[in-house]
Amino acid sequence: EWMRSRGLDRWLRIQHEKGAKVLGICGGYQMLGEWIEDPHGVESNRRCIEGLGLLPVTTVMTHEKTTERVAATTANGVSFAAYEIHMGRTDRRAVAGPLTWVDGRPEGMRMDRVAGSYLHGALENPDVVEEWLGFRPEEAASKEASYDRLADWLEESAGARVLEKLLGG
Repeated sequence: EWMRSRGLDRWLRIQHEKGAKVLGICGGYQMLGEWIEDPHGVESNRRCIEGLGLLPVTTVMTHEKTTERVAATTANGVSFAAYEIHMGRTDRRAVAGPLTWVDGRPEGMRMDRVAGSYLHGALENPDVVEEWLGFRPEEAASKEASYDRLADWLEESAGARVLEKLLGG
């Protein structure tokens, strides 16, 4: 609802239509799907809300919270450590491949320049960034320096006025 109230959903779809890659992690993965169902009112008083429709997945919010460290492998065989911390279960349709594998089971989804995953920490591995996003990040002195570079890139790519409008600033 927040994204829609600011037009960020439309902006994201337009960017994708123009050729941009879209990657959602955790709640971002859930929002990229077709529907988010919350039958028990875990996250809101809305029982069902339409997602962005960029991935053929549906998320059902559950009372149980998943919190675990995992070892994952990408499609190209890059192994990395990550963690999951989320509410809900995301069901994928078999029309698209997984983004990664965790203990031999498919995790996330990749389809038509859109990908989603529950794996926090994956983007700390330069090999994963290169495979998923198509560029190799420069080594940064710290996480904060990486975040600053990412924020600078986003502002340069989208433009400060566009970001201010979309984020309501």
